[in-house]
Amino acid sequence: MKSLSNTFTEAEKKIAEFFEANIIEIPYMSVYEVAQKNGVSVPTVTRLTKKIGYGRYKDFKIDLVKDGAKVITGIFEAVSSSAGEIDREIINKVFQNSIKSLEGTKELLDFDTLAELANAIIDAGKVVFFGIGSSGYTASDAALRISHLDIQAEAYTEPIQMLLHSSRMDENCVAVGISHSGCTELTVKALHTAKENGAMTASISNYLNTPLALESDYQLCTSFTENKVSTVALSSVIAQHCIIDSLYLLLAKYLLGKQKLWEMNEVESIIEKSVRIR
Repeated sequence: MKSLSNTFTEAEKKIAEFFEANIIEIPYMSVYEVAQKNGVSVPTVTRLTKKIGYGRYKDFKIDLVKDGAKVITGIFEAVSSSAGEIDREIINKVFQNSIKSLEGTKELLDFDTLAELANAIIDAGKVVFFGIGSSGYTASDAALRISHLDIQAEAYTEPIQMLLHSSRMDENCVAVGISHSGCTELTVKALHTAKENGAMTASISNYLNTPLALESDYQLCTSFTENKVSTVALSSVIAQHCIIDSLYLLLAKYLLGKQKLWEMNEVESIIEKSVRIR
């Protein structure tokens, strides 16, 4: 729901907020009760559940029951000097949130898309990463890592460099934009320019259907639940790096095996390995 929140109508946003605030009670509520409590129609509720991937409202409730034991609510909200919270509890919360982010990212990740991106990079022979701030660090790490495979890989994190080098890309390049929000103007502009020049494009962000995603041939999504602490301090960088690790291993396997990676079980095995490494 968070990944698609920017595509919701006002009524759907209201329902989504209600789901989040009442996550324990929802499995015991009918679709009619949810609609009545929020002053909306039943079709509005079912339309939202379909939009987030469920054929029926009942299927959505079943998943909530399954995941109920895993729910971590308000992980960072209690962190304050006056809360009487010991250091160990704060540290545990940091690790719990990172684990939750990785698990959520794995659920959102389209394995076929990641495999196709790996093959596109091999076919093109050159990949360029764009990112600002913490996403820039991820971009630089990705380029350095992939260059170890003897693939031409570059990263640009400064505005002038991003605009200049994106304008020089062509059909023999793959451009990858990294942005937590998916709305970073310079990164979107760089990807747009590269795409206009014929390059294949990909994005890594925390939300679906963003301006960055609209410029992407391949879209990869992380999962990081934002709370009261700014994402400037606590971002989805770990999940971003896990996706890069998976891409790196897919590229390595492709180069070593000299065969395309279309077998789902092979791709899933490699991504599982990447999650365990992280």
